[in-house]
This record gives sequence, structure tokens and C-alpha cells, in this order.
Amino acid sequence: MTAKEKKSTVHLIIETLMSGDPLRSKEITDIISDLSGKPVKVQDVASMLSRITDADKCELGHFIHKKREGNRFTYRVVDEFLKLSSQQAYGMTLKTGKERYTLDQALKEFPVLGKYVVQRAGKKSVSPKTRRVRPPREMGVEADVRGAGADATLKLPELLSGLGAEEVRAVGELVEKIREIALLKDFNINVNVTFKIDGPWKK
Repeated sequence: MTAKEKKSTVHLIIETLMSGDPLRSKEITDIISDLSGKPVKVQDVASMLSRITDADKCELGHFIHKKREGNRFTYRVVDEFLKLSSQQAYGMTLKTGKERYTLDQALKEFPVLGKYVVQRAGKKSVSPKTRRVRPPREMGVEADVRGAGADATLKLPELLSGLGAEEVRAVGELVEKIREIALLKDFNINVNVTFKIDGPWKK
């Protein structure tokens, strides 16, 4: 068995793309079938191409142009990336291991590739299912004081001044906890805190 026959289908796909020629999935399938000496399904190749050309899933995707022609796609590695070896290109599809070759390494050794990473990031669209990250709105705290009289209006500082230190601390911790959750989960939250105070209110 030759060295090429021992390589994975993904590795052979990348070697084929590193020719620099624009190729369709069917053409790539035919080439790697010849290289491996065994039939390869075009569906499997198309599935792998879909993954390695997606920059969000695979770092190599920054440097493979995917162009629609009719109801098919052609794939081509950008010219500047052809300075890398096929082994380095394959390494960018790996998550771990000694053969892993990171995007940072590629950009450090071949700075010209940086323009493709910036361009892809600038063109990246947000799907309808993707949540937009928004800074949480300023949180307001409203106090509803019952027993203060129908026409009475009490501001929060006045209300808190009538509470003990433990109660004030508990309210602050509650609001701060909700704020932390909002920041972590990218939520927009308006906090309404209602106090129910029994007995007469004294200023």
C-alpha cells in the first residue's frame, strides 16, 4: 500500500485542491478515487467540502473560494495559499495532534493571507437563527409601596433608607446577579423589583 493510499479522504481532497485549479465535487471525487485506488462516493466528498470550506467550522475555509455555477459549486484555493504545503493545509483541518497547523501559524509565516481572513469576516452574514449580541439595557428598579397612600410617591433612595442593611444588601445582590446573567446570556432584561411593606410608612 502506498503512502497516498494511507491518507484520509479529506487529506486527498486537500491535495487535489492544492493544484490551484477550480474543481467541482464530481471532478475531485474522480481524482481521489484514482489516487486511493478505490471508489469514493461524490456525496461523501461534497459533505467534506462543505465542512472544510466553512470558515466557522474549519480554519482552512478562509482560503478556499466556493463559487456557484448553475446548480453546482466549484472550489479553488486562493493563489497566495498555494505557497503552503498540502500537509500544512491538511493540518488546518485538525483540532488537535502534532500535525495540527493553526491559522495563527499560517498568518505569522505568510502575512499576505491576512487579507482573506479580514475579507471573510467582513462579509460574514448573520442568519435569522443567530442571536445578535446587544449590550443589556440600563436596568431600572421600580418600587411599589403599598400602604403609603394613593397619592404618595416614594423614590427608591427613600424606600431603601427605610430598610435595614441586610435588606438593602439582599436587593443589591439580586439586581447584580440578574445583571451578570444578562451579560453572560446576551439577554436584554428590564428588572422590576416590587416591595410589599406591611404597616404604616414613616419617612
